[in-house]
Amino acid sequence: MKCPNCGKEIPDEHLICEHCGTEIQMVPEYIPEEVEVVPEDIDTTVFDEEENSASVTSKLHKQILFILIPVAAILVILVLISVRIYHSRSVNWQYSMAQKAISQQDYELGRNYLETCYELSGEDSTYLLDIASTYDLEGNTSSYRMELEQLSYGKEIPPEVQRKAMEMLCESYISSGEYQRLADFVEGTDQTELYEMYGQYLADPPLFTYPEGVYDESFRVELTSKASGKIYYTIDGSFPTSHSMEYKGPLELDQGSTVVSAVFVNEFGVSSDVARVTYTVEFKIPEPPVINLQSGVYKERRSIVITCEEGCSVYYTVNGSEPNETCRKYTDPIKLPDGVSIFKFVAINDTTFAESNIVSRTYELDAYQ
Repeated sequence: MKCPNCGKEIPDEHLICEHCGTEIQMVPEYIPEEVEVVPEDIDTTVFDEEENSASVTSKLHKQILFILIPVAAILVILVLISVRIYHSRSVNWQYSMAQKAISQQDYELGRNYLETCYELSGEDSTYLLDIASTYDLEGNTSSYRMELEQLSYGKEIPPEVQRKAMEMLCESYISSGEYQRLADFVEGTDQTELYEMYGQYLADPPLFTYPEGVYDESFRVELTSKASGKIYYTIDGSFPTSHSMEYKGPLELDQGSTVVSAVFVNEFGVSSDVARVTYTVEFKIPEPPVINLQSGVYKERRSIVITCEEGCSVYYTVNGSEPNETCRKYTDPIKLPDGVSIFKFVAINDTTFAESNIVSRTYELDAYQ
């Protein structure tokens, strides 16, 4: 800083000039305020036009937004509707919704979605199996089985779907212990695969060791089965049941006709079809015995010699009564007795006891005439 009196330099911290002794006064520097002077001849209409233009632009923007917002909302709605339509025509989406409904135990809604899947898929019958399954999950066994039966025998149902429906129906019978219904159903189909899968539950009719027919001697017939279980039978032609006689051993068939009816009941309580055979035993009638002496009067004592077919024995009487197996048995030649004798002879089969026709002879021995 310089001294105002002598002009010499004075250090900033000194208040008196060392050269002339002038006292220095510290007064803050005044800086005049700058005033913006606007010429009177400037035209303010320019600013007004700019303000008007901005106002118009703002209004235009508001109008555009007023139009765009509804348009955008409409576009969003259209997109949502398009997505909804797409989903409604999508089998996968419909199926996923069906599974969701079923998991929430809303089976009716699940069936509605599955029916839509069936229609959209070009009637893919596998969705009908899913529909049937909802009834099982719902505990509606009768409707479940009815749906499966319709699929099992439907004319336009693919074979693989038919077979699957049959298997599901069989499993339903097994789970409820209805083995007889299972057997009746399997036997009513032509599906060999079902026979192989569920053969253990089926019951085949009993087998007979002799075929039906006519026999000339008594015999014993045996009844057998292919699986473990019991055989029940009747011999009077009546229908056998589990309350009939239980088969324990061979049946002895004698002369005459016998109708043997038998049924096999397996370990699951399933009854087979009834096996019925008719046996007729007609014993062969032996040939009449051959007597060497004809009836007549004899002057000398002769011997009566008798022959018969093999396997037979001859029995006779001498008083004209009918012979049988309790009468005298011929073993050796018989000497003619004195006087008049009426002999009657019969041949009886040693096994069947069939009797021949009776042969009569009348002899008169007059040895002293």
